[in-house]
Amino acid sequence: MNEDLFLCQKMRDEYPDMVDGLDRQAMVYEKRGDNKKALEYYIKTLEFMKKEPDAFDYDHIEEKITNLKTKLNITG
Repeated sequence: MNEDLFLCQKMRDEYPDMVDGLDRQAMVYEKRGDNKKALEYYIKTLEFMKKEPDAFDYDHIEEKITNLKTKLNITG
């Protein structure tokens, strides 16, 4: 695991009630071109956010998921 992913995991471990670690991990994978892993972590981010729908505006995450599914030729 490299430093980027290590820091994301550390953030998730230290702040389990915050979505930032999941979201940033998705961004790291997306930046690396690992769209499958990015999609996995954006979905986890969205699931986390939907637990408290009034606390988050998650339209941008849904858009990321849709775009990655299109790139990966995934329907649904």
